[in-house]
Amino acid sequence: MRLSRSNQKTSQVKKGTELGSTEDESLALYNMVHYKKAFENLQEQRQEIVKYLISGA
Repeated sequence: MRLSRSNQKTSQVKKGTELGSTEDESLALYNMVHYKKAFENLQEQRQEIVKYLISGA
């Protein structure tokens, strides 16, 4: 069974606190990872749009 995003977030933050980070530090790292993935997806979409426009479609 797959965890919901909020449960996944909670478990990741708990792991970070178990490793010695504060809850805020763990949450910040969790968010950075997800924002990085979203940013990479936007870059890929942008590249595809540019390729489409250059191809003269």
